[in-house]
Amino acid sequence: MRACSETFEEALELGKYVKHASGHDGVDELWGEPFKVFTLSIEDYHASRYIKIAQTMRAIDGIAEAIVNTFAGQEAFDRVEKIVWDYARAACEETEIMKSDLDFFQNWPEFVSLGEKLQSL
Repeated sequence: MRACSETFEEALELGKYVKHASGHDGVDELWGEPFKVFTLSIEDYHASRYIKIAQTMRAIDGIAEAIVNTFAGQEAFDRVEKIVWDYARAACEETEIMKSDLDFFQNWPEFVSLGEKLQSL
């Protein structure tokens, strides 16, 4: 446990020198949530995680709306709206589901097949 703790402390210190592609300092986005759980209280970790999930879902809905609005009224793309909204719904579900959840095995194939439908249009 001590060796593990020392390794994490060293990683935190070295992480100050990491530059993410966004220009922000630190390892949070580079190493993601699994690393963050060791640096925050459980309550703060969950709050941070669910805020990111909500922001991602809002972005997915915004992108879907922009796509639908772009193709609205164009006869050649009359099938796009339903597929885009279905894909956005599946993407939001995928964002929320942990890889260990049993729902993952139901949602992932739907998400992939809807993506393939969009590509085939």
